[in-house]
Amino acid sequence: MQTLANGVKIPDSADLVDPVAMLSELSKSYSDAIGGLGAGKRQPRVYSVATQTEKNGLATLAGLAKGDQVFVEDTAWWEIYDGSAWSIWLTTKAIDWPLAHTGIQVGNGTARFSYSVNGDLITLTGSLLVGSSTTMNGGASARLILPFPMWINGSVSQVGTCQAYKYQGAYWTGSVVGVASANSSVPATQAMTMFDQASAAGLGYLSGTLPFAWAAGDVFSLNLRYRRA
Repeated sequence: MQTLANGVKIPDSADLVDPVAMLSELSKSYSDAIGGLGAGKRQPRVYSVATQTEKNGLATLAGLAKGDQVFVEDTAWWEIYDGSAWSIWLTTKAIDWPLAHTGIQVGNGTARFSYSVNGDLITLTGSLLVGSSTTMNGGASARLILPFPMWINGSVSQVGTCQAYKYQGAYWTGSVVGVASANSSVPATQAMTMFDQASAAGLGYLSGTLPFAWAAGDVFSLNLRYRRA
């Protein structure tokens, strides 16, 4: 098959062996030429695959270009190709997320968290029903591990809020604050979970006794919304 200066392809004698493949290539070349992208360029393409394994095979089968999109059926999300790798850019259903916090061990508690992606906007919500073997060992070193990193202007940036509900008792709202890397060129991957302190001014780190002594039946929840790096 020959390619003209404007990117349009024309068949030769060898292409007559497989007319279906030939017509497919011809239609793509006409579409790209009409799009005004010029020779050697093409319009972004849209694919649909069943699994991530099938998606990984697209580079070999189709030849990827920046802006190509793929819908992955088993995760029900869209990914876009940036010229070197795929990136999730739109989820069509909530994606289950296991609670990732270095100071919380779920134990026999029940954690139900999920996130969604819309371009570079991440939304994560859910709650943990504390069980008898759940531990809330927070403190200054405890960190929430974000599902996607984000850039921070300055030393900290609010990611969202956290809530604590004492079974048949008090309700507290706290703040989740992103932790900047020592290297400002590296996006933040962790956040601090903090609540108001009854006995002191300012916020204190989540712990086994803050904002109260946690026990079975209590509920810890997150409501995060931020732009990823």
